Amino acid sequence: MTKQRIYALAILLTAVMVGLIVNQSILLINGMTQSQKVFEDQMNDVLAEVSEDLKYYDYGPYVNSAVDSAMDADSIRRDSLVLANLQAIFDFTIFLKEEKAVHTFKLLGDSSEGDLAILQLFQELKSRSSQSVLINQDLQNVLSTKTKDLRRKQPEVTDEVIQELLDARLKERSLTMSYSLSSSTRPYGGMKLSPSAKENENYFERLVFKNDLTGSYHGKLIVLVNNRNQFIWYQNLFFIITSVVLILFVSVGFVFSVITILRQRKISDLKTAFINNMTHELKTPVATIGIASQMLHEDNVATTSDKVLKYAEIIQEENLRLGGHIEKVLQVAQLEQGSIKLNMKEVDIHQILDKLKSSYKLRIEAANGVLTEERQATDHTIYGDEQHLYNLFSNLFDNAIKYSKDELAIAVTTRSNQKFFEIVVRDNGIGMSSSVQRHIFDAFYRESSGNIHNVKGFGLGLSYVKAMTERHAGSIRVQSEEGQFTEFTLIFPLNNEKQ
Repeated sequence: MTKQRIYALAILLTAVMVGLIVNQSILLINGMTQSQKVFEDQMNDVLAEVSEDLKYYDYGPYVNSAVDSAMDADSIRRDSLVLANLQAIFDFTIFLKEEKAVHTFKLLGDSSEGDLAILQLFQELKSRSSQSVLINQDLQNVLSTKTKDLRRKQPEVTDEVIQELLDARLKERSLTMSYSLSSSTRPYGGMKLSPSAKENENYFERLVFKNDLTGSYHGKLIVLVNNRNQFIWYQNLFFIITSVVLILFVSVGFVFSVITILRQRKISDLKTAFINNMTHELKTPVATIGIASQMLHEDNVATTSDKVLKYAEIIQEENLRLGGHIEKVLQVAQLEQGSIKLNMKEVDIHQILDKLKSSYKLRIEAANGVLTEERQATDHTIYGDEQHLYNLFSNLFDNAIKYSKDELAIAVTTRSNQKFFEIVVRDNGIGMSSSVQRHIFDAFYRESSGNIHNVKGFGLGLSYVKAMTERHAGSIRVQSEEGQFTEFTLIFPLNNEKQ
């Protein structure tokens, strides 16, 4: 995939991602706005219903006030005032009966002879055309007693009563938020709220205690919702969580897709570099073998046994070199596929180091180098494949030689405890930057100067080292400083930790 296509795909995915986030945000905002409107409508409906419930209390204060006025008036006006008051009481009693109100008032007490006398008086006064009838003293005493009873039996509309009604209506609509009820909700109560409170979106009010006789209201029901936003958010919690989770998953998928695309692009570049390097590495032994074979066909060479032997050795060395390159490629392919089989047995690591020391003696001397060992391990037998372990350490030695400075120095240290065997291979080479260290175990990876063939290789050696270490249930870590050193530490379980 070309860089242009990668950039185009990244831009497309970014646009889709941004569009999804914007769309979900708009839906969430609209949902919250709609919830706010529904909440306000529900609160207004609740207050309207509570106001309707309170209408059964509305006449009580009016009747009490009217009766007080009648009882306090002078004797000249008292008969007509009592008649008017009794008319109101009678109408209110009939009203309650027709409405089948739950909250009823015992306006004139229980059914007694005194009550009937007052009602009969009311009918008599009502039938007369003149309202200037003088009420005798006995009847006035009866009226005085009954109206006092009326005041005592009239239920008081307290904040507790209103709160009970309000809680019941809120519960019907599953509105469980907390609220504050104004203390001025009693009939004839004075309002003492600041203008800023009325402008608050959590402020709800409703006129209550309407007097049908006068057409005016005597109070307001005021509710201040304490946690309105929290309640709205809670109502939309499922949608919010769903949106956030969806956006989160899409974001993770987007990032993962971009990283995967870039990684695949990088792997593609590495494979291209690998093919170039492999072509160069394979071309050299093939060309050498071709030249040696051609020389053998020369007449003067064919008759000279020393020259024939010399060219035969060259062909053999280059053939082994070519076979080694091919074997490395095949081994990496087998490791990636998991098809490589290990011949597991008890292996003495110190014996492998002895073989490596013998094999690399000439190469180290040719590089004006020195190999030092510090074998501190008391238990150095692990469970593994001897050949692959040899190849593993051989790759570390190869890297130490290839990336060495003028004077090569390789130090090998072994340690052990009851469970693990540790081996450290350190060189004084050119070292690595931290960015290179993060990728040295990646297949086909080489530093950016790798295509310049002053250092030969495919970028497969350390990938093989890491994969084979893990196949032996071990671990590997690297520590390096540019221009100073590189140190590889490998840890394997001992033979009593067979895997």
